[in-house]
Amino acid sequence: MLSQRLVEIYKADKPDVLTVVLGSSDFADLLERTEFIRRISEQDRRIVTLVRDARADAVTTEAHLQKLETRQVKITDTVQARRDEISSVRNELVGTRVGYAKTRAGKAAALSKVRDDRQELQEDLELMERASARIQEKLRVAQGNPAAGPVRQGSGQFIWPVNGAITGVFGEARPGHLHAGLDIAAGEGTPIRAADSGRVILMQGTGSSGGYGNYTCIQHNATTSTCYAHQSRFGTSMGANVSKGQVIGYVGNTGHSFGAHLHFEVRVNGAPVNPMNYL
Repeated sequence: MLSQRLVEIYKADKPDVLTVVLGSSDFADLLERTEFIRRISEQDRRIVTLVRDARADAVTTEAHLQKLETRQVKITDTVQARRDEISSVRNELVGTRVGYAKTRAGKAAALSKVRDDRQELQEDLELMERASARIQEKLRVAQGNPAAGPVRQGSGQFIWPVNGAITGVFGEARPGHLHAGLDIAAGEGTPIRAADSGRVILMQGTGSSGGYGNYTCIQHNATTSTCYAHQSRFGTSMGANVSKGQVIGYVGNTGHSFGAHLHFEVRVNGAPVNPMNYL
């Protein structure tokens, strides 16, 4: 539009006021010519304004496109750098995977050997414990059947069921489980005393106690009971009321045991607790 208008202005002379007045036939014609010139001037101003705005918009758009192009170049460089980095890491992983496979094979072999050695040591230990139990039994037979011994009262509410050295404490790690009671060494046949008065609520033989051997439990109150395992034989009966210090069985080596001793438990609501808190 601007181009066409410039051509028209170039071809036609610019009218001045005198030409318009002299060229008018009458006053009405003069008014029409003046209005015509005014409208042409307004149209020219609109065209110039449109062109100016379009030019400013073009400059702004060009600057924005330049920024986008610069950003695109940076993004392209970043993508290429990350691609190179990933390629390098992938090559390293391939090398690491090969090394890891070799290391894992070596560790598996070492672990297998350790397991084999542990199995052999466990078997040797069991043989030694069985031999120790046989020696202890022979000594017991040679020395005669031990007596119950004096009642040993501790600082708690219970008396000691037998007198002897502690060979296993509550909570220590055992193969496949934690120790649920207190092991007290004593000669086979040593009388076992009830730690407190109560009623016999459980008696199980070797075949049904799951490793406890001959097993007796006494209920002392609504929540607390004591249990006695690995007995050689029972000294009471199911449902019997026993008093503190009464003999309720005899030390033995029945069940999962590697020598004559008493496995003594204290249970609260059926769950084992540390007997040392009650003796």
